[in-house]
Amino acid sequence: MECVIITIGNEILSGKTIDSNSAYISRRLSSVGIHTKRIISIGDEKEEIEKVVRETLELTGFVITTGGLGPTRDDITKKTIAKVFGRKLIIDGDILRNVEERFKGFGYKKMPKINLSQAEIPEGAIAFPNKWGTAPGILVKEGNKFCIMLPGVPYEMEGLLDGYVIPYLEENLENRSFIVTRTIRTTGIAESSLAEMLEPFLVEVKNVEIAYLPSYTGVDIRLTAEGEDKKKITENIEKVEKIIIDKTGKFIYGYENEDLARVVFNILKERGLKLAVAESCTGGLICHRLTNIPGSSLILDRGVVVYSPLAKIDILKIPEDILEKYGTVSKETAVYMAENVRKLSSSDIGISTTGVAGPGTDEFNNPVGLVYIGYSDKNRTDFKELRLGKERIKVKERASQAALNLLRIKLND
Repeated sequence: MECVIITIGNEILSGKTIDSNSAYISRRLSSVGIHTKRIISIGDEKEEIEKVVRETLELTGFVITTGGLGPTRDDITKKTIAKVFGRKLIIDGDILRNVEERFKGFGYKKMPKINLSQAEIPEGAIAFPNKWGTAPGILVKEGNKFCIMLPGVPYEMEGLLDGYVIPYLEENLENRSFIVTRTIRTTGIAESSLAEMLEPFLVEVKNVEIAYLPSYTGVDIRLTAEGEDKKKITENIEKVEKIIIDKTGKFIYGYENEDLARVVFNILKERGLKLAVAESCTGGLICHRLTNIPGSSLILDRGVVVYSPLAKIDILKIPEDILEKYGTVSKETAVYMAENVRKLSSSDIGISTTGVAGPGTDEFNNPVGLVYIGYSDKNRTDFKELRLGKERIKVKERASQAALNLLRIKLND
């Protein structure tokens, strides 16, 4: 089965709002064996909405729209799609009560009259109650053609899709094939090197699609298989996954949407270890990523940003002659930073970053993108030298990823 996703809103066409909804919907549809045929973005224009919905219903028979379900004058999706199906709009009593109760929960004595329109649905449609907002999800069906309308606010759309739409599709659609996906997350290796390492062992694979998805902090490997026997296609995925793990295991840090900071947090928490971080070129980014995780105080003792040479001397007690001899961007300084932040905090592990983020070189004429990661625990110290490109923000992102990855590797040694 195939579906067309239509995102509606002038703000999407203008670039003021980024469309994240269609990617989320497409992934969730795939999980129940529905292919996304097209993704289309259009503005808040009645004629355009009517034209595109009619055309795509003829193309696939199944359309999902997002946006245009609010109470204001530019929210015309529902009225226009009702016209496509030849239905009039009627008040749904349950939805009206939900909207009224939501406003009461925010301290309103009465629901604003303008929001009455959000309780309207096309006659004969199914309404999915919105626990996260005021605009319900709506399903309109005529023969073998149907359209599902969802709000444009991402967390509302996701709640309705996962809580109502996907279960409805699983229960009511017949003759669906199954699509199984697996995402393997790697870092510390380039896409070409990863492919070169794996392809000799994957060349005979015919029943699993393999895609390399690079970003500036790593490469995801996406495995996809489709068929009517879910157990069989899952086994096919697992066979390929085993090959990838056997050949590239040291570069794999997680699966699906796992974040490297979360992986490191889990290991430290499980082992009851405390971490101290000294950052120069990353400017606090490592600590930012770790403290985004609830409970991070269990593993993170402290973090310091020692950006200037004086800060490194005053706060971390790095000998001045070390900085004069080797420079602030050096393996010697990185190791001192990691070792001293650990000792000064009485933590189990210290990690550090120092480098040249750019756009210019440093006082020792070190090139832009040169970064040193320092590591220290009670038994050893170590460092890693990296060249991370010439774009300042990406150097910082890559350096924070590399530091967390070095920490992961050391913890798993």
